[in-house]
Order: sequence, then C-alpha cells, then structure tokens
Amino acid sequence: MKRQKYAARLAALILGLMLALVIGAGCVSAATTMKTTKKCALRTGPSKSAAKIITIPKGAKVTAGVQEGKYTKVVYKKSSKSYGGWAYTKYLKSTSSSSGSSTKKKTATAIYFRKGPGIEYSAITVIEGGETVTVVGEYGNWYKVKYKGITGYLKKGYFTDETVTREVSTAIYMRTSPNKNATIKTVVPAYGKVTVHSRTSNNWYYVTYKNKTGYIYGGYFTTDSGSGATVRIVRTTIYLRSSINISSTANVIAIVPQGAEVTVLSQYNTKWYIVRYGSKTGYMRGGYFY
Repeated sequence: MKRQKYAARLAALILGLMLALVIGAGCVSAATTMKTTKKCALRTGPSKSAAKIITIPKGAKVTAGVQEGKYTKVVYKKSSKSYGGWAYTKYLKSTSSSSGSSTKKKTATAIYFRKGPGIEYSAITVIEGGETVTVVGEYGNWYKVKYKGITGYLKKGYFTDETVTREVSTAIYMRTSPNKNATIKTVVPAYGKVTVHSRTSNNWYYVTYKNKTGYIYGGYFTTDSGSGATVRIVRTTIYLRSSINISSTANVIAIVPQGAEVTVLSQYNTKWYIVRYGSKTGYMRGGYFY
C-alpha cells in the first residue's frame, strides 16, 4: 500500500513538472505573478472538459503565461511541489498595483479595446494605430490601460516598443523589409523562437532570430492560434457571407467593421476564407486582413 501511494505521488509530481516545462515554453519573455480571486481548478488543457490536476484555493499566487481562449497557462506552487496547467482567466487577478507608476505606450496597429482581459469580452471601441495609451497594470497576456479617460484592456504584442519572445507555428521567411517581395534573409523553422521588437501597421513584425534581424509576416505565432486558426484584424468594413456568391447581399450574415478581430479558420480557395466573427461563421474575401 505504501509503495502504491509513493508511486501515485511520484507520478503526480512528474506530471506537474512536465506541465510546468510546457508552461515555460509558451510564455512571453516576462512571466506575470497573479492571484486567484476564487477557488478554481487547474486543468491539463484550456477547456472545462480537460482533466483537473488540483484545486487552487482563493487568494493563492500563481505564475501566469500565455492565454488561450478563456484560460491562462499557470504554475502553482504548493509546499515543495509545483503544478503546471490551465486556470480560468476570470478567476485570476494581477498582483501589480495600478495606483503606482504608469507607462505610456503607442499602438502599432488598430486593436480592440476591451472590457476585460480576453477576446471573449465585448469591445469598448477600436483604438487606431499610432494612438498613445497609459498602461496601469498587467493581466496575463493583456495590459490594463487608460485611453481618453476610459479604462480597459489591450492584448500584448500590438505596441511599437514591445520586445517579447514568440514562437512561430510554421516555417516562415524573414525578409529585409516589411514586403512580401523583399529579399529573404533566412527561414525561421516551425516552432523557432524569435524576439519581437515591433509591429508595423500592415501586420509585419520586426524580429531577431539567431542574431539575424528582419521582418516576418504576422498571424503565424503559436500564441495567436489554436487548431490552425489565427486571429486577424480587418482593414476595412467587409461582408461576412453564408456563401461565396457576391452577386447580391441576400447571403450577408454580418457586416464586419474596420478594425474588428476575426478568427480565420481555413482558406477555402485562392480568394475566400472561412472565418468566425463573434458567434457567426461564414465566408470572407481575402486581402482585407492585417
């Protein structure tokens, strides 16, 4: 019996350490210390259906990394053990004070200004590229900011001065300038890690990979995607249709405004993409995304 209990404890510890390593591999360059606002389950994946590893008590400190959907990767330490997994983002709160020093940042491109730290929260407005905001706190993969007297949240990675480490989801060219016809400097392999210095208004990222600096196109980072989907921002108001017929507006299921975020699920053909906007899924013509 003692041997069985020891084996079970050893297995749990190994699982926790393995998950902790996974957490570290996907985090941005600086992890964030957060505190639970409610008792919550630490799960093996970013879903309510994923297996529960342990229950984190209210008020416990965790180290938070990247966010996927409604969940955030965290490491929770209990006594001498560390447990890595996914916690519900709504139950996490930054321990950094918003009443202390603040930082000014400039947006690199249009981005949704949201009521909470996640794409599931409704948008307050769209902040255009080149606007200055005041960062008053951090919340996992999001900044808590003030803009024109309003407090809300902006996702990290969309500011001109940011330097974060990100992982690409597929092999991608690094070019000498933010243009698809520019000279290729090198190829960043799938799951290669790059240092992101800034983001241009047309969705190119200025990065460093193994001492080489250049530009790679956005939408190909592992933290942007899930099951092959990528989050993109539309550059102009466009129809979301139930079919690829453009001869009438009878198949229009939504009008997507400029600056809105859509999730590109797959490419239907050379001109059309299957995308999700809010709760609606349909067809959208290519060439209208940042």
